[in-house]
Amino acid sequence: MLTQSLLGATALALVLYAAPSVAQQANEIEALRQQLRQLQARIDQLEATQTRAPAPGAAATPGAAPLTGGGGFNPGIGLVLDGRAGYSRLDPETYAIAGTPLGGEAAEGPGIRGLALGEVELNVFANVDNKFFGNATIAVIEEGGEAEVELEEAFVQTLAMPAGLQVTAGKFLSDIGYLNAFHADADDFADRPLAYCAFLGCFVSDAGIRLSWVAPSPFYMRLGGEVMRGDAFPAAGERHNATGARSLFARTGGDIGTAWSWQAGLSWLWSDARDRKTGDGPDVFTGTTDTGIAHLVLKWAPRRGQALKWQTEFLRNHIDGTFNAKLLDRKDHGWYSQLVYQFAPQWSTGYRYDRVSPGDAPAALAGTAIDDMGHTATRHTLVTQWKNTEFSRLRLQYSWDRSRIDERDETIQLQYTMILGAHPAHQY
Repeated sequence: MLTQSLLGATALALVLYAAPSVAQQANEIEALRQQLRQLQARIDQLEATQTRAPAPGAAATPGAAPLTGGGGFNPGIGLVLDGRAGYSRLDPETYAIAGTPLGGEAAEGPGIRGLALGEVELNVFANVDNKFFGNATIAVIEEGGEAEVELEEAFVQTLAMPAGLQVTAGKFLSDIGYLNAFHADADDFADRPLAYCAFLGCFVSDAGIRLSWVAPSPFYMRLGGEVMRGDAFPAAGERHNATGARSLFARTGGDIGTAWSWQAGLSWLWSDARDRKTGDGPDVFTGTTDTGIAHLVLKWAPRRGQALKWQTEFLRNHIDGTFNAKLLDRKDHGWYSQLVYQFAPQWSTGYRYDRVSPGDAPAALAGTAIDDMGHTATRHTLVTQWKNTEFSRLRLQYSWDRSRIDERDETIQLQYTMILGAHPAHQY
């Protein structure tokens, strides 16, 4: 029913988009809002690319990209370079979160030993014309001396639809939770919280369609839903005619005076899996997973160069199906809370606490990856970072990690992140 309702609502929105109503034309306020959105999108792209067409008769700049026909601007092209040097007390290859079968990016583990090139990310984005925006993000990861190319995002998005509606189609980062829609270079820490890695494979990016609506209210209110193929963990096997994952989300927020702002949200992800494997191991799960997420973010910025950000998320994960052909029905919980303080224009420091509490494993699955053996995974993380500009960052991070059963790990990571070229603005 959710899939049919969302697809129907999307189709109706596109019809309204193609044939604006008389009421919309008569609404001067809505028309002004649409014009401002289009103008802001053009200004953002112009600032990102900082390129101009050559004067008539002048020679073109060597290597300059041709102007696009719709908006008259070059596309924004950016490259994110990530490098690390790390120490891990325990072997990163044996990483585990007690009682949780890992998938997606989580199966690789957060620990790094020695020198390593992290993810190299190529991003291309531009307004197609005054109606559509396009974005593609390609990640290149080197493992074992071989480069692997992953398509992280490739989508088109409508601009200035009536009544605050927006449609996104293609492969995109899901809008569930708070962190999931962020790229790794925008994170405040070098790795994702334990609960995200345990229940979402660190992040969910899948092909599908999203319909969202921004309410015409004095405060921020955004509602939406997604239908996705079901390729990405925790889904698997593209069930239900390749609509194996569905989500709903709601966000609200606003300002408190001139220095404070806040955002809160609720979201839910329903995933279906067929023969989903745990990393490279023999464990297989078939069934359904539904994950609920509640988040709260509070920011304080009294003056330029000084800011405080507190964010927390609570995740509830329900698994129902078969694990290694044995029945499994349980509820897991996880949460994290973090505080990051920018005490100088280029310096910030932060602390994060993580916790994952799996439910009890049935007797038939005792001793398997689904059994936490009475252990609760926890982690303490400290980070300090220096940003010369918004395009360059050096980060030092220490973690005291009790994710494994009866083992304590300590990791130290020194990371650099450099952005070459244009880069889209990050969301709140």
